[in-house]
Amino acid sequence: MQLVFSDAQYWEDFLPLTFTKPIAEMRMGILTFSERWKRLLDIDEVFYITENYLQDKFKKPETKQSLFIVPNFFPSDEVLKQIKDLQPGEALVYDNEVLVANINMDNFSLNQISKMTDIAEKLLFIEKPTDIFSHNDFAINFDFELVTKGKTSQELSSTNGFIGEKENLFIEEGATIEFSTLNCKTGKIYVGKNAEIMEGSNIRGSLALCEDSKINLGTKLYGGTTIGPHSKVGGEVNNIVIFG
Repeated sequence: MQLVFSDAQYWEDFLPLTFTKPIAEMRMGILTFSERWKRLLDIDEVFYITENYLQDKFKKPETKQSLFIVPNFFPSDEVLKQIKDLQPGEALVYDNEVLVANINMDNFSLNQISKMTDIAEKLLFIEKPTDIFSHNDFAINFDFELVTKGKTSQELSSTNGFIGEKENLFIEEGATIEFSTLNCKTGKIYVGKNAEIMEGSNIRGSLALCEDSKINLGTKLYGGTTIGPHSKVGGEVNNIVIFG
């Protein structure tokens, strides 16, 4: 089974962010949409239906049975179970739109769908660029559980000040934090592999600091913030998302 991410009618709604990538490759929370779905569904093979000029980099799907997904939403446990239980020719519909379908890409057509099931519950659907920022706190908390499940955090160095519950802080292998203050009462803090929070920084969760990224000396950082891989920030930062 392969995952096939479709931009559907949303690609233009996310411009200019989608000029260089499909919607599935945008980051929100800790993960991109594609990374999140790969973890949720335990499927590594990923393809895209996007603008023609992007298809050279983001591969078209192979002609075989696939899970077709409009990726820019967050599933509940019940909806995730419904997705995993889909049989060939079945689809899930939300607000009169096909969100997920189990179909064969050999002759791609939604006419293959023989059974459609409406999703009754309200979903968090990301429809425009401002939604990325306004719902990033939710996304960080959602991804935190997904990324840290079954893993053990590094210990926080004794040079730091810490406020909150320790289970709301996760430090990956190789990450460095010294002589800073971290407040997890306001949200979870995730520090990725080989990331660094430099001395004198004041951090209020929620925060996703991704792999190989840095927070410069004396930075003040507020919640709902994602710093994507291989990025650097400093000064005063509030509710931003850097894709990385």
